[in-house]
Amino acid sequence: MLYTVSLYLHIVGALVMFFAVGIEWLCLVNLRKSGTRESILLWLNNFSILKKLFAVSFFLLLIPGIYMMTEIWVDAAWAILGIIGLISLSISGSVFSGKKMIDIKKKAAHGETEFPLSKLSAKVRDNYFWNSYLIRAFAALGIVFIMTFKTGFLDSIIVLAASVLIGYATGKVTQTSELQQKAEIKEESVLQ
Repeated sequence: MLYTVSLYLHIVGALVMFFAVGIEWLCLVNLRKSGTRESILLWLNNFSILKKLFAVSFFLLLIPGIYMMTEIWVDAAWAILGIIGLISLSISGSVFSGKKMIDIKKKAAHGETEFPLSKLSAKVRDNYFWNSYLIRAFAALGIVFIMTFKTGFLDSIIVLAASVLIGYATGKVTQTSELQQKAEIKEESVLQ
């Protein structure tokens, strides 16, 4: 019975995590489109809920996951690598992207004279956030894959590495297409 409850909580944790991933996508897309300090602050403020959602999902995934691993899946490579992946996602999301977002939010709260809108816009459109998001989202999908298929050690490593590389490549492709769109807009405005 305790295993079944743990499994249920673990699945709820995964659902909460992907709900938060969806909200993060929505915030990032709208933040990159923001043209005023007020809209930038609005979308930056929405990131505060993400911290809570990711914390809830982390504990719902980790604690039941460790219990299930110690009870049933003691030597399962996918379980061990899944927990390592979860911890890595949490660290990379909160330490790297989270700290940068907090810094931008502080700068956005300052007036135009202290931190101009042009600099603020450049910071929120920095591809670092988009790339970081895509890498973490695809890595999370990779973790779900290894847990669903209960892969061996080498297969788990390959799936997780491939997931990270696909996330990175997706970030580069979308970054390239954005640059091409901007170049085409500039070209059109010059021709007119």
